[in-house]
Amino acid sequence: MQRRAASANSAGTLDDIAISPSPVLIIPGFLSSASKYEAMADCLRQYDSFSNVAIVPLSVSDWYPSLVGGDFSAILDAIDRAATEVLDKSNGKSTRNPKLVLIGHSAGGWLARCWLGSEPYCGVTYNGALVTKTLCTLGTPHYSLEEYPFGRVPEKLDEQLFPKGADKEKETNSEKKGESVWTAERASQSTLALTNFRYPGCFETKRGIHYVSVCGVGVVGVTFRGLVSETLANVFTNPKNKNKATLADVAASVSYATSCGSGDGVDGDGVTPVGVAVLDGSDEFLLPGVTHQPDGTKREMWYGDEDVVKQWVAKLL
Repeated sequence: MQRRAASANSAGTLDDIAISPSPVLIIPGFLSSASKYEAMADCLRQYDSFSNVAIVPLSVSDWYPSLVGGDFSAILDAIDRAATEVLDKSNGKSTRNPKLVLIGHSAGGWLARCWLGSEPYCGVTYNGALVTKTLCTLGTPHYSLEEYPFGRVPEKLDEQLFPKGADKEKETNSEKKGESVWTAERASQSTLALTNFRYPGCFETKRGIHYVSVCGVGVVGVTFRGLVSETLANVFTNPKNKNKATLADVAASVSYATSCGSGDGVDGDGVTPVGVAVLDGSDEFLLPGVTHQPDGTKREMWYGDEDVVKQWVAKLL
């Protein structure tokens, strides 16, 4: 599983790399299957700058082991296989040893950061940074304060690698995201914390990777009490108010609170608040009116809609 570095002489000139089409790999979000991203992939295939566009072939059931305390080895292995396949298909079409553009939605974004790393994960070293040039994350909760994103159970990682209580004062760039330390103890319990502990911020910039953090804005969280108060106020003062808070805003508040400690008045895409979605040191791109998931009615836009893809893809070209 250990990925070998390509020969420096076979990587092509800087001009070759800059103008050559790049293979693209889309990494689904938590409890999402590859089928949800087909329309997104079709949009990306319209661009000459991308040679091949693939989706990591995950099903919803592939995520189930993590719900009962399992690690993400199977997901990372799937990313690794898909990366190898799309690179093999692209090799030789324009230049030797093309490099990947990774598109990670939600949890797929921080799992991509884990896959890029040079340290072993459950005994396997993926070292994906050797074959990657860009990571674009869409609504990724990079700095979620939970031990496990979305309130799931802790993962079982090797505690010998990260003894409890060690390096508790280790500071990272995450301080302005609401968390001043990512400790070894926390790293032994959560893959997200492990990733922030090992690879803080845009860690692989030193290996030439360009990071882009995309997040929708416009869904402002409100508590249920706040919803009731606002609704009653509108009845008497502004019954035609088109910007009324809804139950969706209450649900957003609950999701935001699990990530950053508070959801009332917090802005984001309905699932991920902006404050945890922007990776330190990355190019930041906020999309008004764009939500985390497709709602099935086309009343709201999400990251995979064609008009939205056209906006964030400009950051990759």
